[in-house]
Amino acid sequence: MSTKPLLTSGSLFTPEVLSTEEQGWECLSTYLAMWADSWHENGAHAVSIVSRQHAVFVSPSNFPWRNVPPSLRAPIRHAENILGEMRLYGVPPTQAHRQRLAAEAHLVAQVLTQHQELDVLSAQLSTYQDQLMALYELAESVRQASDLRHMAHAIAVVAQRLFRVQSVGMLVEVPNGHFVHWHPTPLFDDETLHQYLQRVSQRQEILTESQATGHIVPANVQTLMAIPIGIEGEVQAVLVLCNRPSAFSTPDVKLAMTIAEQVGAYFENEILHQEKLKRIRLLTEMELAKRVQAQLLPQTTPHFETLDIFAKSVPSLHVGGDFYDFVPKGDGWMIFTVGDVSGKGMSAALLMAVVRTVLRTKAKFLPTPTPENILARANEDLYEDFTNVSMFATAFVGSYREDSRTFLLASAGHAPIIYMPAGEGPRLVEPDGTALGVLPESFHVDRKVSLLPGDVFVVATDGFHEATNTRGEMFGLKRIFDILTSVGHRSAAEIGNALYQAVQEFTAGTPMLDDQTLLVLKGV
Repeated sequence: MSTKPLLTSGSLFTPEVLSTEEQGWECLSTYLAMWADSWHENGAHAVSIVSRQHAVFVSPSNFPWRNVPPSLRAPIRHAENILGEMRLYGVPPTQAHRQRLAAEAHLVAQVLTQHQELDVLSAQLSTYQDQLMALYELAESVRQASDLRHMAHAIAVVAQRLFRVQSVGMLVEVPNGHFVHWHPTPLFDDETLHQYLQRVSQRQEILTESQATGHIVPANVQTLMAIPIGIEGEVQAVLVLCNRPSAFSTPDVKLAMTIAEQVGAYFENEILHQEKLKRIRLLTEMELAKRVQAQLLPQTTPHFETLDIFAKSVPSLHVGGDFYDFVPKGDGWMIFTVGDVSGKGMSAALLMAVVRTVLRTKAKFLPTPTPENILARANEDLYEDFTNVSMFATAFVGSYREDSRTFLLASAGHAPIIYMPAGEGPRLVEPDGTALGVLPESFHVDRKVSLLPGDVFVVATDGFHEATNTRGEMFGLKRIFDILTSVGHRSAAEIGNALYQAVQEFTAGTPMLDDQTLLVLKGV
């Protein structure tokens, strides 16, 4: 897919931000092409960057950006000024997409800011013509680097030529350890480099040494300058210049300080950039996982002449460990399942898919798919895996036959289960066995209830009665019973929505700590 860079007098890359428009485009062209490709892969019909009513970037190049309103946009800010706007077309305006686009706009602004800072620095050091060329080369080299290691190499190459030294070593501490880079060849081991990092961290200043100073320096090093590099407020890197023909001078030290500040900013921005990309990737993956998990839940509710059905699941995070399912058996026979995997988030969601599949398979293919047999066979399949990961799942299985209006049920440690016959109050149905994955054998027993006109049967997960308000009080079973008593004469959907609304109002101002899943069956 072709992209169209447009550099006009009203473009994003104005002289106030960059020294030339060409520099800005050279800096951003590769990134914007990758940016466009990424959004196209995520479903965008087109992308553009618009500044002062002019498009400075369009992909595809023939897209009529003036005539099509964007589905999502994010401003590019520099200080108090809005330099332009990044626009997407055909992408759903989800929270994850908004956060991602905002982060990308911020990164573009950061690149522009780096150019501005480079221009300011060049003006301040105008008397050092050769040094300015070296700093410019350093910035250009770093700008082309794709990660911290490539940045370190670019910095070492320029520093060797600028200071006319035999070799340059660099040690950089990163979140998962550290890395070392030498150019062109190493003059001492990593441990010695690490010792210099510790020394400049303690002194918080540049360290210059030679064989004549009395300090211990490697035998093959005659002169040395160790430059501390601050990253996010702490010295996390050291640049060591080795074996210059003459001693390091005061201008050399001042130039080294300037380079250290610039290198620290480059490293800090790159680390921030990588962290933001990780967060964006994580949000994107979580959004995809949420859509996948939503597709695992039934997309329609089965219809019975004698039974009104409501089912809904709301995860506390992007994804969760709760589920419900309907397994049709034909001739007015339906098997219902509800489950709750211990834990939350991605680990619970992964096991939720496994448990749902196992229960569905047993319900479909067992010769005698009673709730008791389904749970027993499922526990046999799941026990070893659940034991290995120290998790478990509560589950409910119910079998409804329309011809007899009977409901056969069994519970693997699942609660609450509530039965409210017409004209009577709600009563709790206690679990008849342990949760799946707790014991190698199951002790579930089938129980039978009738679902005559007006009878209500409710299966919920613990996210309902264990929900807490701002005072730390739990919603509790009594409130559920009171709501059922009050609205039990209404439809299954009205009963379910009343329960969800009551919990939402009760927990207002507090985060949702657990998934909430509800199945309501009402005889009609």
